[in-house]
Amino acid sequence: LWYLKDIVTNPLIEVGEYSYYSGYYGHQNFEDGCVRYLWGDAKSRALFNPIEQMGWHLDKLIIGNYVCIASGVVILMGGNHNHHSEWITV
Repeated sequence: LWYLKDIVTNPLIEVGEYSYYSGYYGHQNFEDGCVRYLWGDAKSRALFNPIEQMGWHLDKLIIGNYVCIASGVVILMGGNHNHHSEWITV
């Protein structure tokens, strides 16, 4: 049992005061095991900063004050797609 506010380091994850994660079965920390497709882990921050370099608006995960996240849960984010809606993709 971990309070997320004490272990989350990603600047794009906002966590409430008493929310916690039970990663017993997953054997991974919250950011690596649960949150997918969100820029901001230590490795990606060292390589590229799209906020400063490109002016992108990135996804943000907001978790409330009293949230329990079970082991094995995966939160799929939008992937920070900054695709213009007027462009065509093939």
